[in-house]
Amino acid sequence: METARKSSILVSPKPEIAKSDAGRLSDTIVKELAAPDRGNSIVYDRGNDAVRGFGIRVTASGAKAFVMNYTVAGRERRLTIGAYPAW
Repeated sequence: METARKSSILVSPKPEIAKSDAGRLSDTIVKELAAPDRGNSIVYDRGNDAVRGFGIRVTASGAKAFVMNYTVAGRERRLTIGAYPAW
């Protein structure tokens, strides 16, 4: 898989989508997420009532944090909400 470099963070060109019956992130799915070989991987919440842009980032060291992607004035931003499992 090719990756693009953005300000020293490796970003997957196509983020993974959570795989569950309703497409929602669950504790089981988050626990089973594997760390990428390098950089970060983000899995976004999916489903009819999912919050758009909400996901979890997994770093190469295995750290997990909840994130929120949003757009302001046409620029995409990402806010780190808190570490898993504390948040």
